Amino acid sequence: MAYRTLIVAYGNPLRSDDGFGWRAAELLRRRLSAVETEVACVYQLTPELAAAASGADLVIFIDAACHGQPGQLVCTAVLPHPEPPRFSHQLTPGQLLAICGALYQAEPQAYAISVTGQSFDHGETLTEIVSSALSGCIHIVEELMQRRGTSRMRQVDESVARGSLRRPRRWGLVSCN
Repeated sequence: MAYRTLIVAYGNPLRSDDGFGWRAAELLRRRLSAVETEVACVYQLTPELAAAASGADLVIFIDAACHGQPGQLVCTAVLPHPEPPRFSHQLTPGQLLAICGALYQAEPQAYAISVTGQSFDHGETLTEIVSSALSGCIHIVEELMQRRGTSRMRQVDESVARGSLRRPRRWGLVSCN
């Protein structure tokens, strides 16, 4: 069975650590098959991404967070969350999945990977501590892709629940401006 993964990296690559997702996406594009993987780099999650997500079996969101220990890498399972957005073009991963289900009757498995940033100042360079989290992010993405569509995916979900892949109590889009 052929599987398709959508990786959505979002943030602002001109705001130092907020560009973490975009940097991870660059590395993943070089490593993963373009046949089974689509990588999108966007500034924020918008309703238009629901069409691409509807054609995927697995959606992985990659972003930087403002709160927590700098360099902390967190992987969280994402479920559809039909809460109305505060703004028409700024969604959480859960809201995007809810739109995907409502418009396309699609329910891909989804995970969010985030790293806590240290600096969100103007600049195109990641801080050293955030840059060192890139390899861990790549490893998590590869593990999620390897286990998709199998009973082993439950092990990933259980790892997230146990904290081995670091699950916070609540994950959401955090504005760093």
